[in-house]
Amino acid sequence: MKKELQSLKILWKTDKLHTIIIFYFIFVYSWIYRVALRAFMDGEPFRWANTINTVAWGEARKVHIYGSGTDGHFVIILLLALFFSVLMYLLIRRPDYLTKILLIGWVSIFSLWQVTIALGLGTDYTISGDTFGIVLPYYIIGPAEQLLLLVLSIAWVARNKTRNLSFPALSDKSKKELFYTLLTLPLTFFLFRFGEQNGTTDQIGIIVLYIQLFSFVITFISIEKSEVKQ
Repeated sequence: MKKELQSLKILWKTDKLHTIIIFYFIFVYSWIYRVALRAFMDGEPFRWANTINTVAWGEARKVHIYGSGTDGHFVIILLLALFFSVLMYLLIRRPDYLTKILLIGWVSIFSLWQVTIALGLGTDYTISGDTFGIVLPYYIIGPAEQLLLLVLSIAWVARNKTRNLSFPALSDKSKKELFYTLLTLPLTFFLFRFGEQNGTTDQIGIIVLYIQLFSFVITFISIEKSEVKQ
């Protein structure tokens, strides 16, 4: 962990905006990762839903994405979670031209999505979390967090400093740390599958999920200063 924290320090000193985007990207989209794993681990008792409002050719349309466990439209959530994981890895380990295009495209689509929902639903657009009992006014939060990430991403792409960094292969120690993190997944499965629905065990399980995600992210940040002068 000491080496990973040193790499994070190098990344922060070399390109603060890159560092901010990595963690803000994870903060904004980690719900996809959480829903996908909970749907698989919690099973049918875990119900999830989302609504997309779009206005096309002057006609308002609604597309509902919902499911119980892995039923319903789970394949959509699964594909989004896989893409999120790949883009998160590329953003950390290979911030090249392709990654920039994928990042701007991903954030642009989600920004348009959140803006259309907010315009279509107004103050009715809220997100409720049953496990922690939190209700958030997403008619404000949704568009704001997406558009902020879009502006930050465009600014980062416009003056990228990644040429001043090198991204060596993960060490054997880092690979072991990743493996050990994977070994904690059965604990999360036990908490979600056999605990009280939306109770204390689910709350602990969500906290453990985010600790696991943070562990993955820190392990992937294996970065060194390159020979290129600023």
